Amino acid sequence: MADRTTFNGASSPMPTGLQFLDQYADRIGQLFDASVLQLTGIGGSPDMVTAMLDPALSGGLISGMKFTLTWSGTNTGPMTLAINGGPASPILTAAGSTMTQGAAQEGARALLEYTGGAFRILSASGDAGGRAASHYWQFTSSGTWSKPTGLPDDTMVT
Repeated sequence: MADRTTFNGASSPMPTGLQFLDQYADRIGQLFDASVLQLTGIGGSPDMVTAMLDPALSGGLISGMKFTLTWSGTNTGPMTLAINGGPASPILTAAGSTMTQGAAQEGARALLEYTGGAFRILSASGDAGGRAASHYWQFTSSGTWSKPTGLPDDTMVT
């Protein structure tokens, strides 16, 4: 476990200026890494999302970092996210599954955590919109829809 002690006026021995500054620089870095950072300039496509972060991450992504964003479109399949032109990483459900069509709805807000080389959506249901996990199919003509094999009976379908 990380050392959570901090120097103060009652510390013995009293810390030196550099010792004090080094410790608090480390603590500020830990707070930054644990904060939720807002992504802006959402672009790319609904499946290959790009975003900007200001200020840019000087040390790259660190496991446990959290980000918020508003989806700019509804996804049609698996998703990736690239921040500030960096490499694209997969976006997964909270359970670690690949995003399915319609899981990220245009205009919905999402909270993501970077872990294990991927972004995971943090929500009780594991989807992107904070509602019960759903699947989306778009029909362009009349027909009969059949539930795909493996889709649980209680799954919401739009």
